[in-house]
Amino acid sequence: MIKISVCVISYNQEDYIEQCLRSIATQKGNFILEIVIRDDYSTDSTYNICQDFIKNFSGQNVEFKLLKATKNLGANKNILEVLKNCTGEFIAFCEGDDYWCDTNKLNIQLEQATLQPDIDFFVHPAFYLHSNGELTKERWPLQEKKISMQADIFKASWQFAPTASYFIRAKVIDRLPAWFANATIGDIYLEIYAAENKVAMLDKYMSVYRYLSPTSWSLSLSKKKTNIYEKKIEHYINFLECLSCVEKDYTHISDSINIKRFSIKFQLAQLYVLTNQKCKAQQIAQEILNSQYIRSLKKRIFLKFILSSFLFDFLQKFKMLLR
Repeated sequence: MIKISVCVISYNQEDYIEQCLRSIATQKGNFILEIVIRDDYSTDSTYNICQDFIKNFSGQNVEFKLLKATKNLGANKNILEVLKNCTGEFIAFCEGDDYWCDTNKLNIQLEQATLQPDIDFFVHPAFYLHSNGELTKERWPLQEKKISMQADIFKASWQFAPTASYFIRAKVIDRLPAWFANATIGDIYLEIYAAENKVAMLDKYMSVYRYLSPTSWSLSLSKKKTNIYEKKIEHYINFLECLSCVEKDYTHISDSINIKRFSIKFQLAQLYVLTNQKCKAQQIAQEILNSQYIRSLKKRIFLKFILSSFLFDFLQKFKMLLR
């Protein structure tokens, strides 16, 4: 019988983790289900809730592995620790604050993978769950095509596919590079390396993405008002470094990588303006203007504005007046 492993990572998600685990453990299908969980040394009762759920759950062909944490690793290292303990032929993902809303999700994706043996990565859209409890059907970048190429991932202005939709062949894990552990985000790199042999999309909403959950990366960053710009700058610099590493592995999609690269550089230029780092802002602005990858007239005017020392200094004075 085929075994499917599910990678579950959590951190301070005591309000959501039981719903997440129940949505996984109650999946229907003719397969062995291995649920591998690592709570990343939470300061709340997330780990205890996981223990209680496993103790009280009864179901056939369901195996649990609850990994005990002795320290906080961070999201990507936590994912890698879980993946090391997955023994299934296929691996699905569901973070502790998301959940699945279709009990046939895994069986549907397994059937899809069986019919498309040349593809290693399978995804589907997810509902958005808002803080007011409203569930909405949002459109995701993955829905543009039934079969997407690796390069299509770089065209997305945000995440290509919801993490809780990922269903991969286990061999994909061997492709993940060593630098993945220290990247500031993980989803896009999982997508890129899993999509080496294309991505298959099923246009069926089978999971729920908890939008702006209190434990989400984007929301936690926005709460740190004193250093939000510095944190974003660090993130974008890391993103650029990782993209250079990706390009070494996949030189045939350099143009697509450059589209993403210069989009990130534009974000960096804006952040350097906001933090009054004139030289860095002007250096990046000139680099972007010399390239062919930013063609928006508005953006190019803004970049030329940055290059004008007089206008740059005027902008800083204007910012001071607004405070």
